[in-house]
Amino acid sequence: MEFESFIAIVIAVIPFLGVGGLLWARERIERRRLERIARQVMLTDAIHRELGAAAAPEVRQTRRDGWIVSMAVPIDSDAIVAALVRITHRFFSELDGVDTPRLRIVLTPRARRVARLAAPVPMPRRVAGKLSSAA
Repeated sequence: MEFESFIAIVIAVIPFLGVGGLLWARERIERRRLERIARQVMLTDAIHRELGAAAAPEVRQTRRDGWIVSMAVPIDSDAIVAALVRITHRFFSELDGVDTPRLRIVLTPRARRVARLAAPVPMPRRVAGKLSSAA
């Protein structure tokens, strides 16, 4: 009888362990997400404090390699790119309390902005007349 009671107790406890495990996993995932968001906001603030709106970093955490910071930068400005890398490295070093943080910085060229025309392009009267009569 003792063995059957033990089996019944184990079967009764399994659902509670499953739910508890799922709640623990959800909490861990949420903590990692909040830490990622907090680091991204703090890094953005650090960059904006020193350089203004020079870049908008995206911070991700990997399971093995530490942190990945991606940002679009003005490739033609070496001084800004160097300052962004320096600020990012210093930020993660101070936050993690190490000289060499587990960090990968991914820089992509920022798309050049196309100048918009100041005035609308005039349409020839013949085309404008045909368009209005077709409607």
